[in-house]
Amino acid sequence: MSAEPLTAVPPAVHRPPVRDMALMAVGVLAVATSGPIIAATAAPALAIAFWRNAFGTGVLLPVALARHWRELRGLGRREWRLAFAAGALLAAHFATWTPSLGMTSVASATALVTATPLWNGLIARAQG
Repeated sequence: MSAEPLTAVPPAVHRPPVRDMALMAVGVLAVATSGPIIAATAAPALAIAFWRNAFGTGVLLPVALARHWRELRGLGRREWRLAFAAGALLAAHFATWTPSLGMTSVASATALVTATPLWNGLIARAQG
């Protein structure tokens, strides 16, 4: 019985590039510090929520337009409606979560907002 040579199989999980790791670290740091920073801010909660979305849009929109212009032009009405609905739900999320930081502890507000997977599961179940 002759043994066949093993072919090199690429690993299913590999280390991401250093640039991606650095971007992920920035993202985790930004999310982890947003609650305490918002809680310590004297600005009105809805103003914080508005400007957070506005700055995010200002950063991401030019990148999306530069990289995915053709794809965006190919979207139909349904896709645009869904995109705007998702944006409205994100705004509602920030409009409710940001004031919650002044009503309870940052830990409690964060625990409540991280129930997203539960809601996703319930909505998916309801949709079949």
